[in-house]
Amino acid sequence: MDVRDAVFGIGSRRRFLAHLARLDLPVGPGDSRPVTEDDVASLPKPAQRYMRLMGVVGRPRDWSFRVRFVGGLRRAPGKRWMRAVAWQYNASLSVARIFDLRMDLGGVLPMFGSDTYVNRRGRMFGKLLNVLKVVDGSGREFDLGELVTYLNDACLLAPSMLLNDNVNFAAIDAESFDVTLVDADNEVTARVFVGSDGRLVDFSTTDRWYADPHGLVHARWTTPIEGWITNGDRLLPSRGRAVWHVETGEFEYAWGSFEPETLEFNVPPTTPARSQRGPATGERRVGRAVLDALSGVPLFVSAPLIRRWHMRWGASDAEVSGPMPGDEIVPKASFNATRAITIDALPERVWPWIVQMGYRRAGFYTYALLDKPGTRAPTASCPSTRIRRSGIGCRCRRRSTRPRRSR
Repeated sequence: MDVRDAVFGIGSRRRFLAHLARLDLPVGPGDSRPVTEDDVASLPKPAQRYMRLMGVVGRPRDWSFRVRFVGGLRRAPGKRWMRAVAWQYNASLSVARIFDLRMDLGGVLPMFGSDTYVNRRGRMFGKLLNVLKVVDGSGREFDLGELVTYLNDACLLAPSMLLNDNVNFAAIDAESFDVTLVDADNEVTARVFVGSDGRLVDFSTTDRWYADPHGLVHARWTTPIEGWITNGDRLLPSRGRAVWHVETGEFEYAWGSFEPETLEFNVPPTTPARSQRGPATGERRVGRAVLDALSGVPLFVSAPLIRRWHMRWGASDAEVSGPMPGDEIVPKASFNATRAITIDALPERVWPWIVQMGYRRAGFYTYALLDKPGTRAPTASCPSTRIRRSGIGCRCRRRSTRPRRSR
């Protein structure tokens, strides 16, 4: 373990466990009946070979697993690889996948992301420095994409999780089979390729969408496996890759492996060891504060590198260079920033959100670190007629104007 892992590893696991606790996932246990030969006898021949090789027969069905992933990611072909470390939890009682990731942009700036499938909905979320939101994707494409990634994880790590009523297998040939997973209104299918020795060699699906500069594109996604290792009485992929197959060719955007010593099966979302620790002591709180403070150091080091990008965050060239209402009030401003977002809604749907912003009203729909000091309640989650609206000439206060009192 390097210094970077020593500093951030503890915090990443703590954030991951806290994330799991907030989701209120089923704690198990699952079906403890051992898998029998009859359970796999009806599967396609290559699926039978794989199940037997993985030691599924005779072992109780797996219903969850937790593991740490270490590898690399890159944003586009030819771009620099970024180190990535993630904690992951999958469960089949209520189909769920939580993948909390930390990677270093440019080898310096930490970005924290989360890919989730919970309550039949998928989401991809990321914050630079764990403060600035840079990715937030949801919708039908993410529902299916995250669900088929759950299917991929189950095939690789816990294939007995697929021996349920919501999973169907179909024979293709002597070395491949199709597997379909249904979760309410979400249905995904993948083709699994198995070698003559029973080892899984590749997983292919078209139920994912590639994010190119022009938007989401339906594309084939594969995860070829380079080898397998023995981990106790189980087999574990030694190294794998994730590849997009797009019009311009193949794009390998991820590689990595699961750390064998962190892999646990049939565990609740939060471990008993964590719940037994009790409230944090003063020394532990100080230690956590120091670790969290260290994660902000790159912000000060790299601020000159990201300032120009941040000053025009989300704005087009035309929006940055064009005139804006109010420019005539301060024609030669000492500070100028143009930031923008695109909201896919009619103006009359957006306006009620804007006119309720402010201190002791709806908040500012921003980061909790900035929002909560200026309001006695969290940011509003919907427009409300109970909140006093702004009118022409009204001030939008950021904080209380009353003088502070001291004793």
